[in-house]
Amino acid sequence: MKTFGVVHGRTVELENAPDFPEGQCVEVELLPLAEDPVLTAAQKIRGRFLQRWERRLDLSLHFLREDRQR
Repeated sequence: MKTFGVVHGRTVELENAPDFPEGQCVEVELLPLAEDPVLTAAQKIRGRFLQRWERRLDLSLHFLREDRQR
């Protein structure tokens, strides 16, 4: 399984929940991502969306609901 996350001190916040039971021991290899200007801009925009909606969403579903309301 491969997933990505953000380091916060000694904690890693994963983008996707792993399919492991709570308390499962795992081995983690940390590799920094190369700075890509497009990826950096996308992460900033994602952060703005998360601030606006104050929760994580499947954004495609949110946009579909907005379109249906119009």
